[in-house]
Amino acid sequence: MWKSIHQVLDRYALSLVVYFVVAGASALIEWTTFFLLYASLSPFTAAIAAFFVATAVNFVLSRRLAFKSNRSGGQEFVLIFVLSAVAFLVNLGAFTLLFALVGIHPMIAKIVGTCAGFAANYVFRQFVIFSREPRFAAISAVLNKRSALLNKRDAPSYAGHRILEAMRSAPHYADAIYAYARFASAPVEGPILDFGAGDGVFAERFLRDGVEVECVEPDCTNQAALRDRMRTVFSDVRQLASDRYAFAYTINVLEHLHDLDHHLAELYRVLRPGGCLFVFVPAFNILWTSLDDEVGHVQRFTRRTLNATLTKAGFKIEASRYFDSLGFFAALAVRILESVGLFRYSPKTVGFYDKVVLPLSLFGDHFMSNLAGKAIIAVARKADHALPFLSRASETPSKYSGK
Repeated sequence: MWKSIHQVLDRYALSLVVYFVVAGASALIEWTTFFLLYASLSPFTAAIAAFFVATAVNFVLSRRLAFKSNRSGGQEFVLIFVLSAVAFLVNLGAFTLLFALVGIHPMIAKIVGTCAGFAANYVFRQFVIFSREPRFAAISAVLNKRSALLNKRDAPSYAGHRILEAMRSAPHYADAIYAYARFASAPVEGPILDFGAGDGVFAERFLRDGVEVECVEPDCTNQAALRDRMRTVFSDVRQLASDRYAFAYTINVLEHLHDLDHHLAELYRVLRPGGCLFVFVPAFNILWTSLDDEVGHVQRFTRRTLNATLTKAGFKIEASRYFDSLGFFAALAVRILESVGLFRYSPKTVGFYDKVVLPLSLFGDHFMSNLAGKAIIAVARKADHALPFLSRASETPSKYSGK
């Protein structure tokens, strides 16, 4: 019996992981649709409409990403809707049984019901609607190839330079982050500070918009590249004068620092009274992947831990939100797939996410930014002054809000 269970898990585990991502994306679409329709329709009508939209999206993603097709598209489409309704009844039935009859706490009952509904949906898709033949290889087969894959990796190209090259395939991601940073920075007088400028991807965008930027970057190679484009580049924040900047930003930097409190104290020192600090960092240690190891991350944050760290340094938090909601589910899947050697970051995978998934994720951020995301955006201010960003903190940069 146990051998049979092990064989089934070995054969279908990767399909289950991919469907987990598909289900997460479908759930986000359903919640978003319900939120948009709730204001103009009754809750019951909005819920039904949201179910139909999410199920249609689930059908497309399931057919293209998670399972092999063995029927006509029309047949599979009808079966998806019918059996998704059955899975919903399984969800509701498990909740009712545990809450109403057994007396379990409603939140626990709801979680169990959701898990039961998810399991039913997966079983229906894998063994009834689509082909029983899994779309992906068995885990044992993947593990047998893993050693050969690892041996082929060239050490220098597998370090940070490979990741930087891959990240250049995500211009829309950089543009989205920059939109929030630019929104937080306006209006300021004098130069602004890029703390941890890297290769200058964000400093270039500020310069393009006519903003004077001064950079702190400890890496000698990056310093040389920055000096070709920037007038002022420092190797250490301690070289900067106190109370110099009205705005500073640090993007994908704080997670690298062992002595984080010291560097935040220095950033507080170089900001003018009332000066604004924009922070962008990766979220949730549960999302830790090979990317974090390769680029030397020390930690990931939650909104609570990031806000507490900034407050400890003397800053007043004006805005804090998660960024890239679908990225949370995608990173979870990547972590699982990496563990069996089935995924590796590359320009191709990053570019696909940037072009196809990110636009949906940014839309989902309108509704999920207080709950989850792959990264965190925070805006904090040095004491002694209040500027109008606080009143605009719940807004979204117009380029990414459809305004």
